[in-house]
Amino acid sequence: SFDSTQTMWDAAISVAKIGRATPYWRGNTITVAVDKAAIPVALISVGNIGLDSFDETFLDMSSRANAIEADFINYEKDLSRDKLTVMNLEAPSEWGTASIALQGVIKPSEAYRHCMYNLATTQLLERVVNINMDIDSIAFTLGDVINVQHDVPMWGEGGRIVSATEST
Repeated sequence: SFDSTQTMWDAAISVAKIGRATPYWRGNTITVAVDKAAIPVALISVGNIGLDSFDETFLDMSSRANAIEADFINYEKDLSRDKLTVMNLEAPSEWGTASIALQGVIKPSEAYRHCMYNLATTQLLERVVNINMDIDSIAFTLGDVINVQHDVPMWGEGGRIVSATEST
């Protein structure tokens, strides 16, 4: 149940978030991208990436959390509001504490799993890469796993075929 007034879209986002998903519009249809392990569906290489468009940003480590305090409605306590704090013992002690409100989570075990997922994301997401590509190079959609090759960070080798004959 929902304990606050919100738009239908915001409600859908909050429900999907509990399943590690993101709803989005694909044309005139709403679909869902789920954050999960998968086999890569595409390889993006220097042959697909626009010239001088590779931009790699390393994320600030000082603003990360080594603990998360989850606010949720606890079934085990007669559906009263409860808080659960989960710590990542592998993270540096100088990292701070974050808080999340878990809508739709009613068990401490569920809250714990969501906290661990968020702590792992916080610890492991180290960089963001932005690239420009022609639309015909994009054969994947939101949520797909892809491989990226580029010369700047020295991730593999790639390029374009400049010329060819029948035998070479």
